[in-house]
Amino acid sequence: TRLICDHGSKSVVIADPFFEKTAFIDLVPRISTKRLPVTILTDLFQSDAKQSEKIIDGWSELCSLAEKNKHLIHCKLTIHNVRLVKDLNSRSFHDRYLIIHKSEDKFEGHLIALTVVQEISPSVYPNWII
Repeated sequence: TRLICDHGSKSVVIADPFFEKTAFIDLVPRISTKRLPVTILTDLFQSDAKQSEKIIDGWSELCSLAEKNKHLIHCKLTIHNVRLVKDLNSRSFHDRYLIIHKSEDKFEGHLIALTVVQEISPSVYPNWII
């Protein structure tokens, strides 16, 4: 979260196709910069009534959790589900990125090798930022 909460940041985009309720709980309350625009792009399956009952509706769970925990959100948070494929075994995008808008003409981009949640706990989940 050090990169996200840098006082020079104008806005942040986190693109993580697997960003779900665990990532929300572990990351969003740690973003302490008030009113910092943070956009999260994810690719979670939204269950269809015709689909199997065993399918977890990750998008609805994330939305519900965010609504119930508004008091933990200090930043100006927007979450978008960019699910473009119906196949459960496919994702609309795969890589995870952290993009930070630093100034009018300067952006900083990081390819995150593991999920954002794993970025939070490097002692538990070793990772690399390229």
